[in-house]
Amino acid sequence: MKPEEEATLAEGTVNEQEFIPVEEEEPQVTGDITEEDLPEWEPVEEKERKAKKFFPKKRGLKGKKIKGFRYKNYGLYKKEIKTKQGNVRVVRFFSKQKPADAMPIDLPNGFVVKVNKSTGLPYLKKKKQQKKI
Repeated sequence: MKPEEEATLAEGTVNEQEFIPVEEEEPQVTGDITEEDLPEWEPVEEKERKAKKFFPKKRGLKGKKIKGFRYKNYGLYKKEIKTKQGNVRVVRFFSKQKPADAMPIDLPNGFVVKVNKSTGLPYLKKKKQQKKI
């Protein structure tokens, strides 16, 4: 800066690049509040009905009886699929919601439920056979 500019800034003049926020005055309320200014009260039942429209119930298995094996919030299902070779294979899996064209099943013999450590999802694993001596 030039010495002349420093002198003008020191005297209290405003630099063109400096930003000074402007404070706005809040509007003042004059007079008394009348009943017309207040919102109309709604009965509690009407508020609940509006809340149900705004926040619909979650869809899922909660409150529904489902046959088959359950692990926490997951149900065990099976689905038959066709392989590329034309063979039919049974796939067993866990799901929170009932999938299309899948049937709920009980825990098959020889299987145990394990949980994936990283995702927290359950899966089936065959039991290890103990060797007879």
